[in-house]
Amino acid sequence: RELSKVSTETNLLISNFTAQNIEFLRQQGQELVDAVRRNLAKSTVVEAEELQSVLEQFIKALQSLLEQCVAIVRILEYIATIDVQLEQHLLQLEDMVSEKMLMLALQGTSGEAFSLEQLVSMIPEYKNFHSQLNIQLIKSNQANAGLQAVENTYEDAILALFVDFKAALGVLATSGREFEEIERELQQDILAYQQEVVTLHQAMRIFQEHLAQLQQVQAQVAQEMTQIDAAVSHATKNIRQQATSSIRASRTLILSFSLVIFLILIIAGYYALRMIRPLTSLARTANQLAEGDISSTPT
Repeated sequence: RELSKVSTETNLLISNFTAQNIEFLRQQGQELVDAVRRNLAKSTVVEAEELQSVLEQFIKALQSLLEQCVAIVRILEYIATIDVQLEQHLLQLEDMVSEKMLMLALQGTSGEAFSLEQLVSMIPEYKNFHSQLNIQLIKSNQANAGLQAVENTYEDAILALFVDFKAALGVLATSGREFEEIERELQQDILAYQQEVVTLHQAMRIFQEHLAQLQQVQAQVAQEMTQIDAAVSHATKNIRQQATSSIRASRTLILSFSLVIFLILIIAGYYALRMIRPLTSLARTANQLAEGDISSTPT
């Protein structure tokens, strides 16, 4: 029963591990491993060698999977940091463009203002690229970090977004020298983002391998527990049958002893009456003689 609970809690933890922090994962993971080790100790006592072997494999598979989960969460935390930095740089770019447009409008320099119109029109596109990256990354995490087989990793779609995003930033190069620094920072953000996404999907593939191993061992544990339950059920049934047979035999023996004792009592009573009857007659005759009746004789 405890192993079934451990299996259920393991699946629950793994199914949403990307939403947890590293400390929580390590704590919950250690509690699950400790629970399996307690069952391993019990199986050692009852000498269930097959179950011992499977439980040891389960512990190793669970530890490997949890360590991979921790590695993925660490990557996701770094991606979140890069994402915040990218968002801040996009806001900074938007402020710079607004200030530049306002300054040119005050100066009445329509030629330079026209050259910024393309950049102004691209800022919503940059924000859309950023939003699409977040959406695709969420879908990727849901697909790769689940308990089901992965049909679409979304990796290709995300990498294609990076390519388009970097190409769209080329407009900054023709918008003036004051945008060179922000362009370089945005390019660095996207490059770092892209590298971490590649690393993330590599880690996710390893996660899927570890998950498959754990699920295989879980199936073996379930099979061993089913066999043990069947053996226990069979042994319990035999014990009940033996107990029922023993009770019936005891009842028969007790009834037989009771009949024997009853017969002995009847026989003893009969012989006791035969022994007491002459003594009673003698006593009556003695009483009559004592009263002066010399005609009385023992019967």
